Amino acid sequence: APAGISIPLHPQWHNFVDAWNVANIVTLLQSSAILVLGVVPIAMLISAMAGYAIAQLQIPFGNVFFLLLLLGLTLPFEVVVVPLYYQMQALGLLNTHLGLILPLIGLNMPFAVFWMRTHFQSVPADITEASMIDGAGNWKAFRHIQLPLSVPALASLGVLNVPGPPVEALIALSIVFVAAEIVHGRQGRPGLTQRYPWIVSF
Repeated sequence: APAGISIPLHPQWHNFVDAWNVANIVTLLQSSAILVLGVVPIAMLISAMAGYAIAQLQIPFGNVFFLLLLLGLTLPFEVVVVPLYYQMQALGLLNTHLGLILPLIGLNMPFAVFWMRTHFQSVPADITEASMIDGAGNWKAFRHIQLPLSVPALASLGVLNVPGPPVEALIALSIVFVAAEIVHGRQGRPGLTQRYPWIVSF
């Protein structure tokens, strides 16, 4: 076999440790965990409440609101990257976890609300009406009846959303990398706008 693909006679196991330390894997895993814990639970809660309101409560203009959310599924994220960058800059959230968490929650909303609305539409309205007769308000009916019934749908939604935040590279590049590298540079190096002036033309 060619030497390049042969089994090494003396494996250098410390290379794995060196790669772990040089790549700063612990910090990267911590950042991914912060994003997942910050995005997924909040997105699930908001989408559950919105889906319940649209499907069960017949709120005014609920269908119009739902159609606007569906339009969000057709909007390429690349269209909003530049406005999002300047909005985060105005809020002082560039190069922060919160500056990533808030946009990711918004990006998850169209599909998440669509998912939860579909679930709540499958729940018989008689259950909610019976709870209303027993004196429960909308919030109590949602919290004690509808939310427990939606655990399977929420679990599926959580599984679908968990891989999203860590791999959403474009938003991380625009909010974190762009803020640190393009404008200010890093480790004594000039920023990309100074090294490559033509980049500002984009």
